[in-house]
This record gives sequence, structure tokens and C-alpha cells, in this order.
Amino acid sequence: MAKKAEKEQAKEQNRQVNIGGTLMWPSLLKPAEMSGKHEVVITMISDDDAAKLRAVGLEPRTRDDKPDYGTYMTPKSGRPPAVVDGNKDSYSLEEIESVGNGTKAKVIIRAFDYDYNGKVGVGAGLQAIQIKRDDLISYDPSAGFEVVGETAPDPKADDVPF
Repeated sequence: MAKKAEKEQAKEQNRQVNIGGTLMWPSLLKPAEMSGKHEVVITMISDDDAAKLRAVGLEPRTRDDKPDYGTYMTPKSGRPPAVVDGNKDSYSLEEIESVGNGTKAKVIIRAFDYDYNGKVGVGAGLQAIQIKRDDLISYDPSAGFEVVGETAPDPKADDVPF
């Protein structure tokens, strides 16, 4: 009987799931402005992965005004998550900073119970992210521009004689 109780307690403590999806709005190195936490929106979560989340007490969401998100979840963390490639090698800080919207990934989320200021629920902790090198979509802030045929200025024209 004691063994069964130990197994149940261990199961309760291991509330970690590994799900796949498409990343949006990743704040992996610096906390997001609104939440003050490291976070990412994981979109396009499959029905099977949504069931895994529900099994540990988390409820993935959908929104009528964001049909391109499909089923999604936004796990958060007070510290930067580990980010590894398909071989479990760590990404460099520059690569992590470049992770952009549309990147396909696997994400480990830990469910945890909270009771804070009268609010009780289950939170989603962002633990780690695995991105295959071929699936990384780099954020490019200039992607919306077209090349307009300008040439670089002559560097000597900017020289000021001393």
C-alpha cells in the first residue's frame, strides 16, 4: 500500500510534458515587457499534445480572433530556458536571440499549482526548447523592406580632415 502512495506522489510531482508546435513572440533571453518573464506562445498544438497538457492540469486555449494560432499555450519562466538543437547541443546566445515567429519546436512545460493573492490555479512553466537547425526561422526586423537600389555611400566622403 505504501508503494502505491509513493508512486502517486511521484506522479503528482512529475507534471512535465514535451509538446510540439510553432513558436510566436519568443522572449527567451530577455523577459517580455508585459509579464516580466521569459515566455513564448506555442501555437498549432496538436490534439494529442493538447491532451498531454490537460492530463497534467493545464488548459490550452483557442481564440476566435486568432485562428492562425490554432490551439496554443504561453508557458513562462523567471529564468531563460535551455534552447538546444536536434542533437541536444546548446544554441549560442546570438542564435537564441534570433529565434523568430514561425519556428517549429518541441517545448518542455512543467505544470505547477499556485495559490497567490487569492488566485488559485495551475501555471505553465517554460523549461526547455528544442529546435532542429533546419526548423529555425531567424527574426529579421528588415524583412518587410524591399531593396530599392541604393548604393553604399563613399566612405571617403565622410572623412573630416583634422
